Amino acid sequence: MKFLGSISVLLMMWAGVPPSSQNSQYAAIRSSAAFPGWADTADPTVDSARAEFEAGRFWHSSEMLREHAAGGAVLTSSEVLLLARADAGWKNWAAVLAGLEGADWLDGIEGGEGRLLLARALQAAERWDGAAEQYARFRSIGALASEIPWAASREAQVAARAGLWVPMLTALDAAGRGSPELSRWTVLQLARNSLEEGDAEQVLRLLPLISGDSAIAEFAWDLEARAWLVAGDTARALDSYDELAGGDLGAEQRGETMEAIGAIAAAGEDMAAAHAAYEASLEAYPRGASGTRAAWGLLQTGTVDAEQALRSARILDQARENHQALEAYERHLAALPETVEPEPAVQLARTRLLSAVGRHEAAVVDFRLLVETDDPVFELRVLDEWLAARSRQGRRDAVRTIEGWIIDRFPESRQAVDIVVSRANSSWGRGAYVEAAAGFERAIAMEPSHASAGLARMRLGQIRLQQNDEEAAAEVFGSYLEEFPNGRRWAEATYWAARSLQALGRDEDALEYLMEIQDRDDLSYYGVLAFELLEEPFLPEVPAGPVSMPRIWLQGELRTLDLLVAAGLDTGVDAHIDGLVERTDGSVLETLDLADALIERGFSIGGIRLGQDLLRRGTPRTKRLLRVVYPFPYRELVTREARERNIDPILLAALIRQESAFTPAIHSPAGAIGLMQVMPATGREVARSQGLRGFTPASLETAEINLHLGTRFWLDMEQRYADGKLPLVLSAYNAGPTRARRWREFPEFEDLLRFTERIPFDETRGYVKNITRNVGLYQFLYGDD
Repeated sequence: MKFLGSISVLLMMWAGVPPSSQNSQYAAIRSSAAFPGWADTADPTVDSARAEFEAGRFWHSSEMLREHAAGGAVLTSSEVLLLARADAGWKNWAAVLAGLEGADWLDGIEGGEGRLLLARALQAAERWDGAAEQYARFRSIGALASEIPWAASREAQVAARAGLWVPMLTALDAAGRGSPELSRWTVLQLARNSLEEGDAEQVLRLLPLISGDSAIAEFAWDLEARAWLVAGDTARALDSYDELAGGDLGAEQRGETMEAIGAIAAAGEDMAAAHAAYEASLEAYPRGASGTRAAWGLLQTGTVDAEQALRSARILDQARENHQALEAYERHLAALPETVEPEPAVQLARTRLLSAVGRHEAAVVDFRLLVETDDPVFELRVLDEWLAARSRQGRRDAVRTIEGWIIDRFPESRQAVDIVVSRANSSWGRGAYVEAAAGFERAIAMEPSHASAGLARMRLGQIRLQQNDEEAAAEVFGSYLEEFPNGRRWAEATYWAARSLQALGRDEDALEYLMEIQDRDDLSYYGVLAFELLEEPFLPEVPAGPVSMPRIWLQGELRTLDLLVAAGLDTGVDAHIDGLVERTDGSVLETLDLADALIERGFSIGGIRLGQDLLRRGTPRTKRLLRVVYPFPYRELVTREARERNIDPILLAALIRQESAFTPAIHSPAGAIGLMQVMPATGREVARSQGLRGFTPASLETAEINLHLGTRFWLDMEQRYADGKLPLVLSAYNAGPTRARRWREFPEFEDLLRFTERIPFDETRGYVKNITRNVGLYQFLYGDD
């Protein structure tokens, strides 16, 4: 309550209202209204739209209502509110704003929910003053008590952006009365927003509200110092950082603090102080962004010896700051006494960076000098780096020459085996099976224990199958198992040995191999295939497991989590989830309950990781645990969309588990968004063809829109490949239609499992295998529900 009291004091100071009056006012507001339910209608279209809304199909609901209105129906205020709700459900905030702004009935129905939706729409439009006013008016209604805390948090956020200090404090007080944790995270967000906007004064006014708050300390520890920097007051910033440096900081925080002190000193041209601070920063924490800045800053002080320059060079090199790292290495070499020979590894690092920054000819000169060594280990390192440099340049002639040197000089090395396998793969890709087989055999003979030699055996076995030589194939796969019974490819070798033996009529030997897969790895891709080859349904021996138990402590914490999510306080959300994970303290039952709750709330990756951690710790497999690792949230949405498109919902679930792990707002490094990882350009094109108005890339973060557009794109892939062969469609979805068309010409396409092994790209091949496995697992876990 100390936190709430501090807000109340500020309210009294700025608004002149006694705290006792404020408390009475809020008590009266909370009890002033009730939340009425939906009223029945006699209009079947509206009833259908409402049913779609309640199923989470918000866009479908909004389309029904818009078409209804376009057909001449006059929507009642309740129906307009339903439309606004539906538009908000798929983040069509512009439509919400257009539908509700200026309406005179917002406070009179549904507890003022229309007012709340209008406020959210204004916030999305960055109309801060208007949003603050609408949030305040919603709060004054007091009907939807469960929504007031998070709405008050958002009110404080928009009021702060509008520069409305007193309304911001009033809203913070309201948020804190509903949830002190919500209020403290709101203050942190306000301070961060103000810092980003360069409003140092507001940061400094907010910090007293969370000073001494241990829950926030690790996130707000340097905000005061950074605020003084933003304000241009380097003296007070330095005082603040000095005070931090004298306190109890973790290694990373101390590194950041000392780097900041060094930067301030350097800006003031006090290079001696800067040098000392940067040294202290690197001593405390030489990694991360602060380590990179300190390493470069130290060089700029102009007073570094050879050892200091080398340390900076290695840090900058690790951070891939190529130009800066190159300068640091050269500073190191220049600072060495004439009697000291440079380390060959340092010279090699410098040479590699010469090529990386585009000084290729200078790099070649140095590579030629460095490769002349009596140390074979170092010689191989030089050749490896030289090969990589020429590959980046696209110099195929030089690459081929260096590869030849590596094979001739170091035939048993990993690098040599990799080169031979790569060349054999190229031959295989051209359909030159005899040439490819010879290359794979050579790699196996060079050093059979290398990883790429294991791959060579698998591909050699596939070539023998393509040549209809099952005896030779069985020998290849069997020899791998004899030498590496627990190798990383044992399941693959075991399955294909069984396939080869079965083709030879040696069913008992094949059965022995298949039973081994079922015993050791029944939930893998090859486990699923083993059941299929045995003509058995995929029913691994897995007990049901414990049932979920209501936990009072968890329910309360989840309510807080829901408030933080609704308020848009991402840092608070992440911290709260971390705290919940820690609180389960390794309990299997509590961890499963928490994982279920996270998955239900859209944090599927976090829930899946909890399940995977349990498996890694040796927790016995159960269906309950597997349903955490392979969850099926949004099930009704997925099922309805799949059936409308005539797609198997189990297949769609298996695809989504691989694409996004059922995380609706996930973004890939390539820019794909949402459950089915739809690219914005693809989404826009499909949305246009589907008549989806109001589409934005943010729309793809909603489950319904992503599913609707993603399944349409999936159908396009299926229609391009009318034979309906799943591995090819999956290949097209992952690697693109052009490659899939080319791969369809492979002779192995007649056998889909052999075609899967033939897919040239490791990523796509793994993708197809994972989804095939997922189909089996999802059918096992959910098919009978």
